[in-house]
Formats: sequence, structure tokens, C-alpha cells
Amino acid sequence: MLTFRSNFGPNKILAISIIAVFALTIVPPALAADQADQQKSDFCSRLSFIAKDIIANIDANRSSIDNGRPNFVNGIKQRRDNFDGRLKSARSLWDQRRNQQYAALADHAKTAAQKTAVEDYRSTIESAIATRRTAVDLAISNFRTAVDAKIDSDRGNIDAVATEFKNQVQAAINTAQSDCSKAAPSDQVRQGLTQSLQSIRLAFEQNSSAVDQVKNELIRLDQQKRDSIETAIGQFKQTAETAAQSLKASLGGDQSLAKPSMTNSL
Repeated sequence: MLTFRSNFGPNKILAISIIAVFALTIVPPALAADQADQQKSDFCSRLSFIAKDIIANIDANRSSIDNGRPNFVNGIKQRRDNFDGRLKSARSLWDQRRNQQYAALADHAKTAAQKTAVEDYRSTIESAIATRRTAVDLAISNFRTAVDAKIDSDRGNIDAVATEFKNQVQAAINTAQSDCSKAAPSDQVRQGLTQSLQSIRLAFEQNSSAVDQVKNELIRLDQQKRDSIETAIGQFKQTAETAAQSLKASLGGDQSLAKPSMTNSL
């Protein structure tokens, strides 16, 4: 039996969040606490180079995220296409097996009443399968549409976070450069910039509400899809079981008839 698996889970959207990526790259080695005293003393003379490295790291990570988006979206499409292909093939196979069993049932039927019962059974099962497949396809389609919309909206949120992150880092650098221009002690400027960057990093790491909202929404959508599919399958099983019992009674209670293999597709 083909098992349906979500082809776009919460972790995949969370993987494109830039918060952790940016937060881990804003304090370069030049600001490490174990620098030599001489390096500390001439920090202001090197600040322009340090600032350039910090901004370059942020821009590089932003470019990596932007460049990776097409592959990310294409990967989703490929997984969906693969699933759709497997589902189509499985349904075709189950249709063939079902038709074979219908033929076997028709051969088993001897009287006019039994032949009518077989036709009624076939009509009931085919109608129930069509209803189930429509419900399953709709659940999958609705899930994908909602996920795509979430990706589009989250892209804007990520871009906003990236811009705000860079602005805060640049503001901290500007403050350090201003302090250097006022002849503030070089080591004091270094410590102030280090603390500012660490505070920015900590704030972005701790502010996970946006990430949690994305995760919770995707979990909700995924569960909604699964509930819809389970409901459709459950309703089908009830209809199929009732039809099978009625057919068995018409054909003399043969327990080999109306096998479960006729009813196990999405």
C-alpha cells in the first residue's frame, strides 16, 4: 500500500530561517577575547577592516539564502511530482486488480439476482473510490497551496529579518567608529562593539516567536491534511464493508469474496 508522507514538513521551512545563520557570523576572530594587548591597543586603526569583514559575512550569508531559494522550491516540486507519479501508478495497479476481482465475482454469480448483486457491489465500490480519491486529492492540494502561500509570506519575513539584522550590526559599527574618531580608548571601543554584537546575536537567537509560528502553522496544516485523508478513508471503509457483507449474503456467504486488496489505495 502506498503510504502518504508529507513532502514538506516544518523542519524544511525552518531550515531556511536566517536567524541562526546570521547570529553565528557577526563576531569575527578579530574581536575574540583572547587577543594580544598590542592588537587591542590598535583596534581603532583596524576597525575599518574588521567592519568590512563583518558586513561581508552577513552579505555572503544573505546571498547564500537568496541563491538557494530556487533549489529549495524546485526540490519541493520534484518531491511532489515523484509522489504524484507513484500515486498515479499505484492507483492504476489497484484499478486493474479490482477489475480482475469484479470479473471473478461475475463468474461466481449464477443467478440473475446474484449477477445484479455483483453489479450493485461494483457500482457502490467504484462510486466510493471516486469519492475517496476526490477527497484525498483535495486534501493534498489544499495542503500544498497553503504551504506555498506560507513560503511566499515567510520569504518576506526572512528578508525583513535580514535587513533589520544588518542594520543593527551596522549601527553598532557606526557607534564604534564614532567613538574611535573621538579618541576613545581603543580597547574600550573594542569591548563595546563586541558586547553590542553579542547582544544583537543573543536577541535574534532568543526571539524565536516567528520561527515557532511558522512551525506551528505547518504542523497544523499537516495535521489538517492527515485528518481529512483519514476521514475519507474511514468513510470509504465503512461503505466498502457494508457493500461486501451484502454481496457475501447474496453469493452464499463466501468469505473469499470482496477481498481487502480491492480497497487499499489512496
